[in-house]
Amino acid sequence: MEETFKELVDLKIYPADSEPAKQYGIRASTAVLIDGQIIPLEMALSESRMERFLREKALESEMADGKR
Repeated sequence: MEETFKELVDLKIYPADSEPAKQYGIRASTAVLIDGQIIPLEMALSESRMERFLREKALESEMADGKR
């Protein structure tokens, strides 16, 4: 995903006990956040669902920036 969406995705990995994870209230060992929104693991672990979600986010971003 990062390669496909490299212009739009800034990947960061934090341990659950790190300060950034605590700020989001993350207590599980695995969590995915996009733009501050926690993404359900069922979606994050499905390549097709996650790709569709990221494409929709990219389109929303382009529309908000007036690129479409």
